[in-house]
Amino acid sequence: MENAVAGWNLMAVEAIAEERPDPPAAARSLAVLNGAVYDAWAAFDPLAAPAYGAVARRAAPGQAPASRLDAMHIAAYSALTDQFPAHEPRFRAHLEAWGRTSALRDVPGRIGLDAARAVLEFRHHDGSNQLGDEGAAAYSDYTGYQPANAAVIGAIPSSAWQTANPARWQPVSTIGSRGVAARASFALPHWGRVKPFALRSSSELRPSAPEFLREQAMEIADIQGGLTPQQQLMAEFWSEAGPAGSIPACWIRFAAFVAQRDRMDLDRSVKLFSAVSHALMDAGIATWEAKRHYDSARPITLIRHLLRGQQVRAWAGPRRGLVEIDGAAWRPFYDGAVSVPQTAEFPSAHSALSMAAAEVLRQFTGSGYFGFFHTQHAPLSTNPRAGVTGMSLHFETFESAAKAAGESRLYGGLHFHGGHAAGLDIGRRAGDAVLRKSELLWAGVPAPI
Repeated sequence: MENAVAGWNLMAVEAIAEERPDPPAAARSLAVLNGAVYDAWAAFDPLAAPAYGAVARRAAPGQAPASRLDAMHIAAYSALTDQFPAHEPRFRAHLEAWGRTSALRDVPGRIGLDAARAVLEFRHHDGSNQLGDEGAAAYSDYTGYQPANAAVIGAIPSSAWQTANPARWQPVSTIGSRGVAARASFALPHWGRVKPFALRSSSELRPSAPEFLREQAMEIADIQGGLTPQQQLMAEFWSEAGPAGSIPACWIRFAAFVAQRDRMDLDRSVKLFSAVSHALMDAGIATWEAKRHYDSARPITLIRHLLRGQQVRAWAGPRRGLVEIDGAAWRPFYDGAVSVPQTAEFPSAHSALSMAAAEVLRQFTGSGYFGFFHTQHAPLSTNPRAGVTGMSLHFETFESAAKAAGESRLYGGLHFHGGHAAGLDIGRRAGDAVLRKSELLWAGVPAPI
């Protein structure tokens, strides 16, 4: 039998793949969905406390399981329609496929609506600016962030005047199909003001300032100059344009895999997806707070600054591969399908969000075992000549998958080791904090946000 909770989460994953929100916004949308589903489920549980607010029509213990499912379906439909309104017809079709549209008009349906409403009333004013009432448009910045450096184009050598401060973040533009450079700006610089689920504040997990950037930059330049086929496969697999896709959505798919693998019932599925999605959200908030605080340079900025005028072996695009180029033209191992992420380098979001989800999955299942395989059946889009067809990636444990996700950004030329290590620490602590709070709620202990 299909897992109803996993089904709605996979609907969200599809919407994220099409709309491509930035990672912390995607994680927040997943938390909105699963917060609503959890509170609808909690209305029928004799013990659990709601996460976002008491449901007005609390159901009597022992009420028919079908009524509980009705409430959860309506909560999921309502939450996702709010987060991805353009996909409402698809969400309604999913609701109809479950035979639950009539529930919109009965008591379980109203319980589901109340659950979703409580979550949305909170999250509409959580600092994300979803409604656009704090900035020019939905999710737009309202803090006045301005970059310290002028923008550069990734495929074109940069000039010294464009980099006033090589230690600070620099916008990196890509050239579109019509030959026009797309405008680059810091993605969600206000996200550190979003209210977390379990953390006391967005700065609670802020790491110490990044160090030894020159040494780390040279290390990444060396790695990029000798990428193995396995490393190239890792870089593309975990990229936004690769099989993993959006990192929050990727870990929700992993959670669905685990729920099916372990044959989780409805109660455990609700708890798992709620904990994983809220861990992803809190890790994203903490990571973006630190990114904005330190505003640190990506490898492309620092390496071009350090190696300008020197010949260096580096990636020159899918047609040329690894060649000797001027350091001022250094670029990450990605083609035009994946741009340099428009956020500061430190800490790594891939590392933080992945480890947050991995920590929840490890503790929740009582085992670190994951057992996930990926076999590459086609050439890489980034480097078709890499010879990776038939090559496999195997992640024995949740932790090894999380670490691989972060390490892939080193191979991609997007992060330094320090950013990766700091991200792993944020993720581990965020995942643990979310699970501790979730366990209190499951036990009936109120734990207000």
